[in-house]
Amino acid sequence: MEKIVIEIISKLSNMEVFEISKNTLFEEDLKFDYLDISELFMNVEDKLKIVIIEDECSNMKTVGEFLTYVQKKLKNNNSIKNRKRE
Repeated sequence: MEKIVIEIISKLSNMEVFEISKNTLFEEDLKFDYLDISELFMNVEDKLKIVIIEDECSNMKTVGEFLTYVQKKLKNNNSIKNRKRE
């Protein structure tokens, strides 16, 4: 999951994958504005089949914070899928 998200961030920014870490800042390092963040959310939602709620992400400053959020969403999706199978 982490690799997929960082690859998406790399494509949307002027940075190579190896330059992006969990400490990379969206605004200061990546120069992401609101539209870039929205595009990131849409790409990650499409690729990982999750729903990102913008209000839940509004205070996130780093790639690591976003990765943690996405991981929780994926875990919740898997829990829901498992419950549906039961």
